[in-house]
Amino acid sequence: MDNSPQLKKIEIVNFLFVVIAVIAYAAFATNFTFDFFQPQFLWRAYNFYTLAIIDGRLDIPAFSIGQEGNYIDSKVYMYYGMLPTLPRLILSPFIDLQSTPLSTLVVFLFSTFGQVILHFSIWKRFVKFGDFSITNLIMVFGLLCVLWFGSGTFIILQNSVIYHEPYAAALCLSNIFLGLLIKDNFFIDSQKNYSFVKYAVVAGLCVHTRMPTALALYSVTCFLMLICILRTMQSEGVKQNYILNIVTTAFRNHTVSLLIMFAFGLSVLLINYLKFGDAIEFMGHNYGYNFLEGFTERRCPVLPVGEFAKAFRIIPNLYVYFTADMETYKYLRLNLETGFGRIEDPVVPIYQLWSLSCLCYLIVLVQGIVKSRKGNPLLLIGILLLSSIGAFFQLTYPTIAHRYITEFWPPLALATIIVVYVNAIEGKRYNKGVLALMAFLGAFGILNMLNLSLTNRYYLEDGPVFNHNDYHYSDSDNAFLSELTEDKIEQFMIQYHKDKEAACAKYLVEGAQ
Repeated sequence: MDNSPQLKKIEIVNFLFVVIAVIAYAAFATNFTFDFFQPQFLWRAYNFYTLAIIDGRLDIPAFSIGQEGNYIDSKVYMYYGMLPTLPRLILSPFIDLQSTPLSTLVVFLFSTFGQVILHFSIWKRFVKFGDFSITNLIMVFGLLCVLWFGSGTFIILQNSVIYHEPYAAALCLSNIFLGLLIKDNFFIDSQKNYSFVKYAVVAGLCVHTRMPTALALYSVTCFLMLICILRTMQSEGVKQNYILNIVTTAFRNHTVSLLIMFAFGLSVLLINYLKFGDAIEFMGHNYGYNFLEGFTERRCPVLPVGEFAKAFRIIPNLYVYFTADMETYKYLRLNLETGFGRIEDPVVPIYQLWSLSCLCYLIVLVQGIVKSRKGNPLLLIGILLLSSIGAFFQLTYPTIAHRYITEFWPPLALATIIVVYVNAIEGKRYNKGVLALMAFLGAFGILNMLNLSLTNRYYLEDGPVFNHNDYHYSDSDNAFLSELTEDKIEQFMIQYHKDKEAACAKYLVEGAQ
């Protein structure tokens, strides 16, 4: 696009849009107080994790994490991803981490940084290749509104409890990853040589946030790398020893990227080993809740658990996340023998928030919109499906929680970008009815999101934990947990198993439904 007066005016509008969006994010992140240092639930945990790292350790005090910690060899460890300590490490020379809550600021910084990167990735490509018609401008700014105020990031932004910090970091990296895909035009150009170093760094950093998200980013990166390798082999006329040639081409062309991903993967395994004594133990053991929860429905074998419970759990969980229909969810859970499932309020159906994005996902997969593009029509479908791996792993988890739906957002955001990208940049057109439906669904999702933001307790009071002692667990609980030794844990487990059968007998399957 030429450097015309029209372009300058539109650039000003875009800049003002970003400024207003960032200010709005600051408002929603702080409940309109603009106080980034207000305490949040378990705010001390990541602060003391940062101090431990500075001191060359990985363990933290029991009072900072309480029941959310892992108690091993008379030490306390967090199983949450390490990346939220990075902003604190940068700020540590200037701020007293023992007394200054930083959770709200950290969540805001991750959320805003990722959104700004994604925003300008979309905008730069539109400016370079798009047509500045009124329809296209409405579509692009409409897309940006959805990504800012109808996204998973917007959900996480407004609640800075400990659970949300790794999500904020993971979504930030997902947005940066999407920005890289947009910059590289989704790898459509089969003649171009692509670098994977930035993709490898982003995917690697993600292993220290949320492992399901990291798995998705690793999968997409490896898939695109494989596509590029096959293209290279095709151009070189390779027709035999395919596996050997794939390996040699990978190391010849992508050595640095592979080493980066390997190093980050090795780092998280090493940290797991140092904390939990097992490299592939990501959630730890001797979980604090287990010593204080007692014999609840979650701890007792109330509901039948089948051989394939984890896989079958995807069905009821997917259903309840999209519909919030509890009765059918409980029926599916019981008959598929998926065991007990804990429910955290609120349960907001995805169709109320992301109908537009779900429609776009179906458009890409079912209607085959990518077939009109140059190159392999399966390329975008492959990227989309592999980016969904994290969501499917989340669906195998027994707990239903509002924050967990944000694991669905990266693939849904990708699908939404693809559909609008094809329309607004490449000049493809749907009929007015479809465009009107998209506009309605986008506005419907944003309005529902804003309604939750302004009325729901989870957002206004920073749930899901509302009862606490100075934003942490009680002093008595923390004192009990801090005194746990390996001998005490062993004795506890022996007594626990002795009492379990009698204590759990009071629960009936009907009462757990």
